[in-house]
Amino acid sequence: MKRMAQSLLLVLYRMVAATGFMSTRFGRRLFEAAYFFYKRHIEAEAVEALHSFVWEGSVAIDVGANLGFFTRYFAQWCGPEGKVIAIEPEEVNFRTLKAAMARDGFADVVEALQGVAAAAPGEGRLHVNPYHPGDHRLADDGVPVTVWTIDDLLAERGW
Repeated sequence: MKRMAQSLLLVLYRMVAATGFMSTRFGRRLFEAAYFFYKRHIEAEAVEALHSFVWEGSVAIDVGANLGFFTRYFAQWCGPEGKVIAIEPEEVNFRTLKAAMARDGFADVVEALQGVAAAAPGEGRLHVNPYHPGDHRLADDGVPVTVWTIDDLLAERGW
């Protein structure tokens, strides 16, 4: 059932994206609302199970944070004494993520980084799939993107 819903929603996304509607402010806001509904009720309805791994004062890392669905939960669970590193490479998603964290009062808890996590640090290229909002990946072509290792990010912060 989930697989069918995902396929149907991706077809719908592709059709709407082709019209340019997703580039409008209203289209983007509508997409964000639909995205969070989808994540909460279809893809990640068991998100609360992660709470046992993220507690008050802890550090959490959200790799491929997208719009911040998991980042929000992690920030709530870590609380003001904790920290969340949210890594998102795609520019529009990154801007949305940063704005949402500021709007939701998590700017002091969440450090949003535009780039990717991989086995070796440096520079890479991000292939952005215009027809799938979460199917962006390192490739030989695409936009330049900073690449970090998780170990380096933690070491830089003394964690």
